[in-house]
Amino acid sequence: MSFKLFKKKRFNQIEEMLDVEDAGIEKDEKDMIKGIFGLGETPVKSIMVPRTDVVAISVDEPKGEVLKKVVQSGHSRIPVYEGTIDNVIGFL
Repeated sequence: MSFKLFKKKRFNQIEEMLDVEDAGIEKDEKDMIKGIFGLGETPVKSIMVPRTDVVAISVDEPKGEVLKKVVQSGHSRIPVYEGTIDNVIGFL
């Protein structure tokens, strides 16, 4: 796997394309992409959640408990695991 670094000019071009009204991209998708660009040189450590503080849901958890955790956590995405929290199988 290889990664190609984008130059600032390329980011600006992409942002301009996102600002076009008829780009065929939903507003929430545009906002997400722009948010990624806004991260810049933000260290992962500054935005990550320590494992001990992770709110996660077992695949076997009752629906009522799942809803309660989702509402109480305030997070937009919650990992779903099977067996142990080290075996994340998706996100809710």
